[in-house]
Formats: sequence, structure tokens, C-alpha cells
Amino acid sequence: MALYDIIGGKMRVLVTGEEMQSIDKYSIDKLGISSFVLMERAALSVCGHIEDDKRYLAICGSGNNGGDAVAVARILVSKGIKADIMLCEENEEKCSEGFRYQLNQAKIFGVNICKEVDFDKYDCIIDGIFGVGLKRDIAGKYKDIIDKINESSCKVISVDCPSGVDCNTGKIMGTAINADKTITFGAMKKGLVLYPGAECAGEIIVEDIGFPEKAFDEVLTSNNYITSAEDIDLLPKRKKYSNKGSYGKAVIIAGSKNMCGAAIMAARACYAMGAGLVKVVTCEENRTIIQNQVPEAILTTYGTNVTHIKDDIEWADVILVGPGLSTCDEAKEIVNIVIESDKKKVLDADALNILSLDNILMKKLTNAIVTPHLGEMSRLIKKPINEIASNITDSCEAFAKENEVVCVLKDARTVISNGKDYVINISGNNGMAKAGSGDVLAGMLAGILAAKDDIYESAILGVYLHGVVGDMAAAKKGKYSMTPFDMINEICNITSRVEANQ
Repeated sequence: MALYDIIGGKMRVLVTGEEMQSIDKYSIDKLGISSFVLMERAALSVCGHIEDDKRYLAICGSGNNGGDAVAVARILVSKGIKADIMLCEENEEKCSEGFRYQLNQAKIFGVNICKEVDFDKYDCIIDGIFGVGLKRDIAGKYKDIIDKINESSCKVISVDCPSGVDCNTGKIMGTAINADKTITFGAMKKGLVLYPGAECAGEIIVEDIGFPEKAFDEVLTSNNYITSAEDIDLLPKRKKYSNKGSYGKAVIIAGSKNMCGAAIMAARACYAMGAGLVKVVTCEENRTIIQNQVPEAILTTYGTNVTHIKDDIEWADVILVGPGLSTCDEAKEIVNIVIESDKKKVLDADALNILSLDNILMKKLTNAIVTPHLGEMSRLIKKPINEIASNITDSCEAFAKENEVVCVLKDARTVISNGKDYVINISGNNGMAKAGSGDVLAGMLAGILAAKDDIYESAILGVYLHGVVGDMAAAKKGKYSMTPFDMINEICNITSRVEANQ
């Protein structure tokens, strides 16, 4: 079975630039697909996003990406649309075979070819300067050209990848095109969804230009992909003949003196995601306010003696520990008790800070989702934040593998990994960058896990839906004004859609 059959379509497959080059090479060298046919299909797919009444300039580098852009200009001219070609490389002998072929075809069709142009004469630029194989920082004349494009008033459509974006990491290689739209071929490129590359890509459209399934199967060794609406199918179905016990019991161990909001948000989110029973375990000082704010939850409290929490854990199907918990001695003892359990568990916030103080404790952890943001991950693995951020998928995957957990590494693009594969979430927005958003996610994860056994699928679903409800809240309240409680209120809107389709 093909990898993308498992995940529901190869448009969701996530590849590095290097992997895509290998898929291209395998298709051509091993399966006999003509490189000229692939180039023509790529150009035709770009032309499918062209407006007829605009003036176009294809700016072309010397490789096959430049050849794609040359072919776009030739096809447009053949349709009566104004399109010129600007060459970045004067010596055609230094250009790829595919580029030279396409340039010869463009000359036959009478396409205007130039080396210097006035950008103000055009409405839109077709960026074909560099493709997915860029390895070095951009300097010299290429940097000057890209800077002029970005300074112009022209719209920009990038072919396969905005020139200057590293398609493996999303890093900017000195400078990069700020595209309005990127038409990428075969599969989504990792560097297009990770920041800062994602900011350069604009609207991203994945086009199938005919790479065979066998090429993906032979080249890809991991099942990496991006989240999409198809992940909603991972939500556990509710049965007509059922009761509260059918949908699981969640224990949320959260909150500390003067810190009860995290427990409230996590409990509300957990219930909203469908858990049958939710028990909040918190310090005695939080009793009144939590009972007022989440009256449907069972409540138990602790003082200096926390050993009775073992009974709460025994009662539960899933345990969430950490939001607002503090790192006091009682909290440390609680985390130790939770880790000794073989129950499904979510460790968040202060539970992770406690783990970071004890490497031996981490080795005892089983059957768990851990949800660090970059700062918490830095404390866990003793590496600088910028080092983790620049290799976020590798950091997440390595941590999950080493500790045999599912890791949810939270950032503008959250990564979920089981230690073998990873998923990058593309839902959500910067309005979610507020205290409390992580507590909502933790509660949602616990609510899903209460009725679902697969912790990796639960993590993928929870992270994706968390971003979706964030987008829904932003649409209603705006990114400045939306709150985590607005996100909780939107959970019912997304789950009701699922129910309507069940």
C-alpha cells in the first residue's frame, strides 16, 4: 500500500527538497518518465492559475526551474497572453538541458527574451530563478534581482518554491522572493510550511504533474505529512446506545494556589471534546472557584498529603497533569505518582518542568503525550531554543524516539511525532499566542484520549482541531481580541459538523 493511501492522498505527503529531487530522478531514470513531459505538465499547471488580462514576466534561472518558467511564458504567448522572458544567465551553455530545450521552443514561438527589464511594465512575475535544490546563500546579481522583485508592485507566482527558500528547512538563503502564490509540484515541501519559508510562499497550491506512485513508495521511508480536514475522521464515533462511561473518564491534575484558570480551561476543553466524566484534582484553595466555573466536573483536592491521588488515577482512563501545577514539592510528588501509572497520560506545562529536573524520571514515562513549547523543550533536552527552532522536526522526532513517547512540540507550526514519523500542523493563527491556549490543547487531548486508545492519532487530531477552533475564534473575535475561552466555545461548532456527517 502506498504511503499516501494510508494518509488519504499524496497532496498531504510532506517531503524535503532533497526527497522531491530523488522522486523526480527515480521517475525519470528508473520508470522512464520523460523529464520534458514533467516540465510541460508543470508549466501547464502554473498556467491554470493565470489571469488572461495581465502582463507577465517570467524571470528564469539556469536550471530546470527556469525551464519551467520559460515554458509558462511560451504557453501564455501561444494563448495570446502578453508574456516576456528575462534570463538571469547569459551563457546558455551553463544552463540545464531542459532549460535549453524550453528556451529553443520559446524562440520558435516568438516569445520576447531580454536581460534587463522595467518591472513597472508588468502586472505579475513568474519566479523561476531557483528551485528546490538551492544549497548556498544568494548573493551578487541574483540577490539584486530578487530584491528588485520584492520592491516592485508586481504580484509574484513562484514555480515550485519561492527562490531563496530552503525547501528542506524553511530557512532563507540570504534573501528570498516574497510570493503571493506558490505552485508546487508532486507533494508539499517541508520548507514551504515551516517558518520563515511559509511567510514567503503566500498561498500554496500542490499540483499533481504525474509523478508515479511507485516513485513515492521507493524513495520515502517515513510517513510524514501535513494536517488537513481529513484528520477529523480520527475523532471517535459516538454510539446511539451508550452512557457516560462509554466515552471515558479523565482526571485533570492542574492548578495551584492563585493559579486556577489553567485547570478550568483544561476541564472545559476536555468535556467539550466528548469525555464522559471529568475529575479535577487541585489544591484546596481552588475548590470554590472551580466548582463554580466547571460544576459538571467531579472535584477532589489535596493539601500536603497527595498520596490519595493514586485512587483518582486508578479511577481514570486518561490522566492530564501539569497545567498551572507549579513545581513545589507536592507537585513533584504528584508527577512521580502519575509517571508510575501505565494509564494513558498527557504531560503539559509544569509537569514538563519537573521532568526536566530529573532525567531518570523521564525514562520511566510510558503511554504518554508530552506537549512542550520551545522553552520547555530547551529545558528538557538542555539545548538552546534557536537550535531547536531551526531543526524543529528533527528535535521533535529525536525526543519522541529516545523517550518512547508522542511529542507535540508547540510553535507557530506545531510538530507531532511518534519517533518514526512526524506531522506538521498547518491550522491555527497568531491570535492563539496567548496564555491559556496550551491549557485548552491539553484538555482537548485528554478529552480525545478518554475514548481513543491510539495516542499518536489522538495527538494529531487534537493539535489540528485546536488550530481549527483557533481559526474559528479569530474569524469571529479577531486575532487581537480572541481568548482561549472563545476557542473552547468553538469546539462545539466543529464537533457538531462531525456529528452531522456520522
